Amino acid sequence: MQTQLAPQTEAPNAPATPETLAGPTWHELRRSLGDSHRARGAFQCAAVGRANINRLIESLTSASRRFVGRIHVEMPFEPLASTMWRGELVVTAQALVRNPLLSSLAPGVHTGPVPGALAVFDGVYCLMEGLHTPQGHPTAWISHDPGIAGLAKTTWQRVKAQSRPAEQPVLTERQVQVAAQLVLGETTRVIARHLGYSERTVERDVEVVTLFVGANSRTAAIARLLGAVH
Repeated sequence: MQTQLAPQTEAPNAPATPETLAGPTWHELRRSLGDSHRARGAFQCAAVGRANINRLIESLTSASRRFVGRIHVEMPFEPLASTMWRGELVVTAQALVRNPLLSSLAPGVHTGPVPGALAVFDGVYCLMEGLHTPQGHPTAWISHDPGIAGLAKTTWQRVKAQSRPAEQPVLTERQVQVAAQLVLGETTRVIARHLGYSERTVERDVEVVTLFVGANSRTAAIARLLGAVH
């Protein structure tokens, strides 16, 4: 009697991750960044600490004339950052949860398979987030190498091509301004004086912002704006 062999089935493909979806250029960038931590790569440490990194991004964004492409795993609300939200942005879906104003601050933001933090400025500068310091501070590393800039732009384009517009409600520009002042801890009277609106308008906008972020008090709204999740 001849034994019937069971038909062979192909092993299922490994699940795609943001790293694999970003393609081989992402791995090349990470390899160069790793070498740079050992003083052998094309990157140089440009900023240490979140506030300094944000200032660096603002500076590079303001100086850019043609193109700014950025991908971020997280993008918290920065009330004092005026140009942080410029450029073509791709973030994770979780970033929208942590920052309920993201679409209001950056119209046209997309969500997609983001493997890590990367920014390309004018196709010339590449900025990546590196290892934290022993004290726990984040670091940002920059490269002016044309080859690295090319890899970064290709990575960004690949991530952007697999992204889609974020589905998140938006506030008006005035309401975003009020939200920023709210996060800074200002009173209704101070906000009204600073922005040039009536106190009644500010009170109404605070109510709108509070409901918008799903909070039931001014304090809870501030916590949500700063990234607290229900």
